[in-house]
Amino acid sequence: MAEQRRSFFELIENEITNPVILKRDYANIAFEDLQLYSSTDLGSLLIDGFGDGVWLSVDNFKVNLKNQEHM
Repeated sequence: MAEQRRSFFELIENEITNPVILKRDYANIAFEDLQLYSSTDLGSLLIDGFGDGVWLSVDNFKVNLKNQEHM
């Protein structure tokens, strides 16, 4: 997280205004864990106004259909 934040400060210092997409890769993760991890991994950057989009890449996504009735 600190490294990503530092990258944003470098972009600001160099007056680079290109949109930035925040990308995270996850593997072998359940839906509930994906929600939790992605929100904690990316949420603080987004709250601080860093990033213009989110790209989540998930390998071997685990879905428990019994608990997904509300979706």
